[in-house]
Amino acid sequence: MPLLMVAVLGLVTQYFAVQALTLLVHCYNYMSWSSITSSAAYFHRGAHFESALASATSTVHITPMLCTLFLAPWFRAMRLTGSLDPSKFELPQTGLEILMVVCVTVLVLKIIVHFWGNYLSPAQTLDSSGISKNAQSPGHAMFNKLSCGVQLLMSFTVACVLFSTIIMEHRYELGEESKKISTTTCNVLLLASLYFAVHLIHQFCSSPENGAGDNDSSAALLHSALEMSKLVPMLCLLFQAAGMHALEQDPPAGQPAVHIRVVMNVAAYALFASILLPLLLWLLPRVATAIGVLGPGGPALDIFRSCLRLVIFGCAFWVCASVWADPRLQNRKRPKGAQSNPFDPFDTTALASDMVLSVVLIATLFFSAHFISWLPELWGPTQRTRRITTAVFQVLEICPMVAVLIVVLRLRSLQLSAGLGEPEERVEYCMYLVFLGLLGRLLCSTVSAAGARREDSSAFEEQSRPQQPEDEPMPEMKDDSVDDTIVPDRESCGLCASLCTVILSVFHVACTMLVYTSVLVMLLGCIDMSQDNMQVLERPFGQFKHNVTTL
Repeated sequence: MPLLMVAVLGLVTQYFAVQALTLLVHCYNYMSWSSITSSAAYFHRGAHFESALASATSTVHITPMLCTLFLAPWFRAMRLTGSLDPSKFELPQTGLEILMVVCVTVLVLKIIVHFWGNYLSPAQTLDSSGISKNAQSPGHAMFNKLSCGVQLLMSFTVACVLFSTIIMEHRYELGEESKKISTTTCNVLLLASLYFAVHLIHQFCSSPENGAGDNDSSAALLHSALEMSKLVPMLCLLFQAAGMHALEQDPPAGQPAVHIRVVMNVAAYALFASILLPLLLWLLPRVATAIGVLGPGGPALDIFRSCLRLVIFGCAFWVCASVWADPRLQNRKRPKGAQSNPFDPFDTTALASDMVLSVVLIATLFFSAHFISWLPELWGPTQRTRRITTAVFQVLEICPMVAVLIVVLRLRSLQLSAGLGEPEERVEYCMYLVFLGLLGRLLCSTVSAAGARREDSSAFEEQSRPQQPEDEPMPEMKDDSVDDTIVPDRESCGLCASLCTVILSVFHVACTMLVYTSVLVMLLGCIDMSQDNMQVLERPFGQFKHNVTTL
């Protein structure tokens, strides 16, 4: 396996390992909450460990974008060499692959530093009002400085990967067209450069030594740019999935249609502008004050950024629809039991793989959920919509990493079989099972967030409702029999609510287990993939599109 894929699979493994460990610790603390009476006991029994692990988890949010960036040199090398296995032509360069391995090692080191820096920090102390106070010790400050140094080293390796991908060349001339960077790779490099720049700035500005305040208007602008950057990994992976779909039709240098490439450019430039605009206003506070930007943005700025976001979602849906509307998508592969026609040894209908279908499914779910949860913000968010939006973001944050694993599976199968094979059948089933698990988690989290604190809100409404005088009868409840039928039994409502909560929790846990089990099977299938255990396609594509005549 090439070092590039080894580095990507290493990032995928550590990402899901940290996420799974965080979920297990959270479930353990949640189940032991009922037997703990004091907050201090709860803190000493695992909350401190969970908070330290959460701080380490917060550093792996850049992993999907890092994996997407690592895949860009492979697509670039396939286009330069005209081969589905560019490693035979010593591309990507050995130095570039070593840089990727170094970057993975640095990221793992960063996670370890974050965990131990927060876990070895002094215990929290509670003041008279119950608010936790945590004084910064010299050891904790040293860990913060070490974390900043690790971030600088990782940013240097990212810059080297970007530069090496741009200047990548092949010793053989295959034409001027192959020298040009494809639309997909160009957009990925453009968005990745801004993505890591924003996160590098946020890393240093949020450090305690800088004393950045959370209520500062400039901090709100930086936070706004950081929030918009969450759409970058999934959008880049959608571009790569569309590129793979075109590559399957015309390997190894196929590109999407011209109008799809134009839509990709519009989406990339709109997202680039929506991130760069608040970042420039944060860097130039005088300009922001001159144009009347207050807080996260003035009305004109909010309207402009909302228009950019609409353009991003519209273009993303356009790319997804272009893949769904392709009639060749349904011609995935011939059933194994079908008899081959002697007069048609090769079906000339083009093929679309299950991997492309599953990535586009995940991208459609991701952007649809983000778009629906963003719509209430246009008319004024409420407490319930904020809870739903937070739940949606938490559930969908693993979607880009799942898509990365599927893309690696496809590239590995193309490399081993020269486009004539695909992974095992159980691995293909897991691609659809992981989508069903993500959809189930999304539905459970949305329903739970929508019904959360319903009892508190109803109690608040009863307290705020004006009291009727005792001698004045209620206008709608004059008959005692009608009163008994209208007023519900509070105990039965409470039991129904508790039962629904338990059912949702059980279903959520089952969907989570389905997601992580499917990911584990796909990861092991990618590591163990070889020419011996791959499925042989009876319906080739691309290079077999020539006319076959039989006498």
